[in-house]
Amino acid sequence: MSIDPIDAQPRFSPVPVLSRLSRTIECHAINGQVQAVPDATNDALIKSQLLDELLRASKMLTSEEVAVFDEAVQALSDLEFSSRELGVLFSIFADDTPHEEVMWGLLHLVEHSDGDRMVSALVRSAPYMRTVAPEWLRTFIYRLVNSDPDRDRLIACLKNEASTEGAAEVVSLIEALKRDASDSVRAKASLVASALM
Repeated sequence: MSIDPIDAQPRFSPVPVLSRLSRTIECHAINGQVQAVPDATNDALIKSQLLDELLRASKMLTSEEVAVFDEAVQALSDLEFSSRELGVLFSIFADDTPHEEVMWGLLHLVEHSDGDRMVSALVRSAPYMRTVAPEWLRTFIYRLVNSDPDRDRLIACLKNEASTEGAAEVVSLIEALKRDASDSVRAKASLVASALM
């Protein structure tokens, strides 16, 4: 009696991702074994779902929205972001948030992304942020000016994007820091302004 080689082969069928925090697709074999298969497409899908959750919960009007927002920020903490995704993250900031401490988690998430990409996305997002999140925009600029490597990135980005509305917005904020910030920050803002001349 011979065994048909086709029937002897394990067959796998995809199982839906059960957790939004999962980074693998599970496949179940007919023989009961489970294999986890890493998948970059799955990472992108999960990241997209988490960004959608952040956007939906960004008003943080209920305790459930606050929890969803905070969990999504935590789940995104080990991922890399494209320039477009960073733009989405910057669009979530709002000065009228009732839970500023949770929004600080988002700020730290953004700051831990690729430095050059983050600075460029911030400059491009500055005109929008000026209308809905001017204090968060000022906080980001303050923190960039206060950090040696980020200050250099900011100068390079502003030189590259000098003719854009975002660069003009950031330069005006730097000029404001030169007038009304601590002595240390005024000096660093002056360094940035001088480097742009």
